[in-house]
Amino acid sequence: MIGRNDCKSTFNLFEKALTITSMIQHLFKLVWNRRKENLLTAIQIFAAFLVLSLLLTQAVHYWNNYRQPLGFEYKNIWGVVIDTKTSQFVWNKENREKIEGLFREIKTFPEVKEVAGSMMLPFLNWNWQSGDSSIIGKFLNIERDFVTDDYARTMGLIVTQGEWFNETHNAVNYTPAVINERLAKAYFGDENPIGKRIFPRFPKGDEKSYTRNNEVMPLREERVVGVVSDYRKFGELSNPPYFAFRRSAPSDTLMSEPPRAIVIKVSETGMSGAFEEKLVKRLEQLAPDWSFKVGRLEKMRDKQLRDTILPLIAFGIVGGFLILMVALGLVGVVWQNVTRRTREIGLRRAIGSTAAVIYAQVLGELLIITTLSIVLGAIIFLQIPLLKLTEAIDWSWKMQFETYLYGLGLAVGFIYLIAILCALYPSKMATTVAPVEALRYE
Repeated sequence: MIGRNDCKSTFNLFEKALTITSMIQHLFKLVWNRRKENLLTAIQIFAAFLVLSLLLTQAVHYWNNYRQPLGFEYKNIWGVVIDTKTSQFVWNKENREKIEGLFREIKTFPEVKEVAGSMMLPFLNWNWQSGDSSIIGKFLNIERDFVTDDYARTMGLIVTQGEWFNETHNAVNYTPAVINERLAKAYFGDENPIGKRIFPRFPKGDEKSYTRNNEVMPLREERVVGVVSDYRKFGELSNPPYFAFRRSAPSDTLMSEPPRAIVIKVSETGMSGAFEEKLVKRLEQLAPDWSFKVGRLEKMRDKQLRDTILPLIAFGIVGGFLILMVALGLVGVVWQNVTRRTREIGLRRAIGSTAAVIYAQVLGELLIITTLSIVLGAIIFLQIPLLKLTEAIDWSWKMQFETYLYGLGLAVGFIYLIAILCALYPSKMATTVAPVEALRYE
């Protein structure tokens, strides 16, 4: 049987619920009756909420990316950019002798541990992208690079399946490729990707060709020989890409290109300016018709991070000033509202309203205005991922829907915190007015 005390407790809870509901309805009426005065406040909160949502969503996105593995090493590595003074750079006898001579000479330095070549250095805004829709019926934008056989060892890439490029691939009748795990998962799911075709688009068996350097050449299919854990050449803040390496080898003049950059792994003593000067001088002696630009990959990484995060910082500064102005405006609005309604507050105190009730009323009105602004702002903000508006925005905004929700949630909490802080002192002042003084106020 239900006890008498249980019934009384249930009744008290029901009575409190009715009281709270009635109070909320009353607050909505007060807000609606002063809708003209509250409109400007609502617009300010709405604008601040949208700015905060954009800012915090991008910050969450960068933080999620930063926590993921980069996929390669960059410390104690020099990067050399080769300017061959020509747009057409292919494997011929002259270029092969120059490239091999450069590599042999670099390896003679006592500070050098490993040397490899690539078409593009990490952390630089060079990009080669291609796509294919014949594998899964969906187009994937894939980042690419030509690299030599020593690239994985020099850059510390982790091969999780298959093998890296080596001399045994000289005799194969296909183009060997190494892809990252993300691309392997997208193309082949849980299947073993080794030996599977990833390029080109035509079905197996069809004869196709392409024009290269004004010469029609057969287009050879590309097969996976290995898988690496990851490779994010644009740094820790970049989106995890679909990535595929193609072998750069003199034995493959059909589907291969010579490296336009060199990565050199050295000991601690090799990171000095003296080594850099000595290296540049030796390279220019070996290839006087080429020019070379040498830099530390660690500095390139730092520059990439700065270039990526500076727009967010600038946006944050502008957003911070906007939020500060909104906060100051809210304090002034609540203060003025309390001052104008001193008689009303005094009357409520005279008929028995406690300080807590007055406090809750002033704070509740601002929270209702804040809630309405947040609801409208959230509806508009969520159109970005729902309508896929990121297709027309910078690539860095292409993020998971959960990231938008996290950013939105942080913005909601921050806006409510600002609203409460702005209403604390004016609400407190309203509760200190004596009923007699308030009734005499003019």
